[in-house]
This record gives sequence, structure tokens and C-alpha cells, in this order.
Amino acid sequence: MEVSEKCDVYSFGVVTLEVIMGRHPGDLISSFLSTSFASTSYDVLLEDVLDQRLALPTRQAVEKVFQLAFVPRTNIKQDTVVFRQNEEKLSKVLDIYEKRLGEARFWASDEIYLANLSHLPNTQYLVSDTNKGNSFTSRENVGRWWDEISSQDSWKKVVDLQKGA
Repeated sequence: MEVSEKCDVYSFGVVTLEVIMGRHPGDLISSFLSTSFASTSYDVLLEDVLDQRLALPTRQAVEKVFQLAFVPRTNIKQDTVVFRQNEEKLSKVLDIYEKRLGEARFWASDEIYLANLSHLPNTQYLVSDTNKGNSFTSRENVGRWWDEISSQDSWKKVVDLQKGA
């Protein structure tokens, strides 16, 4: 087996699954890779694999994510009131991030941990694919943090793979 950036991406996915499932996802991954799974149509519901100790997202939370993440990518008319409210909330969160990242290089320490990496996909979208990137890059510490975590070779590879898709 050749070790490459794909191994990092796969490992990150396994760790992420383990966090949301509350157990190692080995059986789930094995079932996806089996030939019987590929030849049969199965519906795997999120609620069936989520750690039962975690609360499912509220309808309001789902609507907020939908308004911020998916509506801008479509021709659906945005609810401007909800959008503005969420922009204000994001700004408040980033103000807290700015202060915290002034005290440490990354979240919780001077090392990159999962808490930092979990921000990559959504922040990449906001910085690169919307006009909201300035919300991150205009803040001294948040901008430095974003530049540093998004410049990791493994993350650059993921972005390149997404562009090719």
C-alpha cells in the first residue's frame, strides 16, 4: 500500500465517523466495501448510525444551515431576514474566535487537533465560494489561523480533488 495524502483524508473520515457514531465505524465501513452492499440497494439513515447520546439537530438548526450553506449555491430565493441574523451570529462567533486565537496558535493549544480541522470544509466554502471570506481574513488572529490550517498539504489535496470533481 502506498502512503499518500489520501490516507490522511481516509483517516480523517474514519475519526469523524467515530466521533459522530460513538464507536469505531469498522462494521459500517466493511459493509460499504462488501460486494453484497454494492449489488443491493440499501438506505442507511443518519439517525441509525449517529451516537444515540447525541441530540438530533432541531428543525431551526437545519433551516439555518440550509440558508447559509445550500441556498447560496442554488437559485432558491434566500430568506434575507434569516440570512442577516445568521451573519450577525457568525460575526459574534468570529469575535470570540479572534480573542481566543490571540491566546493560542490553534484551538485549545499550539497544536492542530480535530477541533481545528472540523472548521475546514465550511470555512473553505465561505472564504472561497461566497463574498463572506473577509469576515475571516479581516480579523488578525482568525486570518492567521485560517491561513495556517488551510495551507496544510493534505487539505490542499482535498480542495484540489473537489475542484476536479
